[in-house]
Amino acid sequence: MFRYWTSMLAHPKEMIDAEIEYADLKEAAKWFLLSSLIVGVFGGILSAFVGSAAGAPTGFNTITFLFTVFGSLIIYAVGLTILEGIIFFIAKTLGGKGTFVQQYYLVALATAPIMFWATLTGILPFVGWVCVALFLAYWLYIRTIIYNEVHGFGMPKAVAAWVIPTLLLGALVFLTMGKALLP
Repeated sequence: MFRYWTSMLAHPKEMIDAEIEYADLKEAAKWFLLSSLIVGVFGGILSAFVGSAAGAPTGFNTITFLFTVFGSLIIYAVGLTILEGIIFFIAKTLGGKGTFVQQYYLVALATAPIMFWATLTGILPFVGWVCVALFLAYWLYIRTIIYNEVHGFGMPKAVAAWVIPTLLLGALVFLTMGKALLP
């Protein structure tokens, strides 16, 4: 497992080229679930202790921990699957040639180590948010390489494949929140 992680982070292009032929939906789902579990456990521990510090019952709050872990498993794994489906549709619209399984598998391989390190470093005082931002930017870079390699088009289209849904989802959230906040 850690071999995949270090290879994907240190040499993403080579790892993508080596793994594309082994793309498997079950393996991809396992990697996304692992990513979800990582975020859920770290987030659950943090939430449970922060909740205690903020006036909740003293000590570790088990209910908060379990809710965060299971909520993360469901929301994160399902959300990333839907997002990759949207990105796949846009990539195909832009002339992409790859399969959903290839794209989903490779993004799943890249997501687990990025989320592990982003979550782990995110709890560092003062610099945590910088570490998270750097890891997420690097995740977008790796995803751009993945879309480029899987769909066989240049970097501008690979960037457009994830920027378009990001802007659309951002606009949807903005409009939804705007309606919720207006009287």
